[in-house]
Amino acid sequence: LMLDKVFPIYATDIEFELSTVDVWKENLTDNENVFIFIPNLEDGVYRLTFSGQITSLHDLSALNEFKPEKNVDYFLIDFQSIDLIDTYGAQLLSDFIGRIKDFGKRCIIYGTDKIHRDIFDLYSSLNTCEFYETEKEALNSIKNR
Repeated sequence: LMLDKVFPIYATDIEFELSTVDVWKENLTDNENVFIFIPNLEDGVYRLTFSGQITSLHDLSALNEFKPEKNVDYFLIDFQSIDLIDTYGAQLLSDFIGRIKDFGKRCIIYGTDKIHRDIFDLYSSLNTCEFYETEKEALNSIKNR
């Protein structure tokens, strides 16, 4: 039938599974799914916007390179645009927030979903953050202090 000319045929299930690993990595590293980190200082509050995927397949060096400023008390973290976090990304995020907390600063996170909150519960530096549903609620918590 010469079906191998139309689509790849694998001798075993294992060969097939190994062939799909590259497809999985390609899908996770599409330009649409990159990791973006934007720090922005506004009115004495550091606004940190995260977008895309916080995974080992992406360049997460921005998290390691970010140095919290000592004169800023609040770090407002926008998680609305995060698609995926793996264990490597969660550990880097935990270290990132830990550095902010080491300066005695407050991390206020908004826009997380249930899956992200479950990940945060596993890491001690992440579960000490304040969580809010919306940006407005998070900003109001800062204003009311």
